[in-house]
Amino acid sequence: MNHLTKGLYGENAHVSTLTIFDELGIEQAGEVVLNQHSIWQILNHMIYWQEYILCLLKGEETVPPKHASETWPAVVKPPAKRIGIWL
Repeated sequence: MNHLTKGLYGENAHVSTLTIFDELGIEQAGEVVLNQHSIWQILNHMIYWQEYILCLLKGEETVPPKHASETWPAVVKPPAKRIGIWL
């Protein structure tokens, strides 16, 4: 198993991305604590960078963000229409 795969399955420096959110409710995902990012925002930030890196690894042309703030979603909580998918 290579380092990228190990990282996605919770080995090395990360926890398993397949199970880390298993017990998380939709209300919890949208909570902002201490004026920081919500779990929903963190998750989407992680998705942004995983997709970016995968494009690089596949040799696809990528345009890096001009500022780190572009990689954080403005939406704090999951949209209500996605509740069925979330549960």
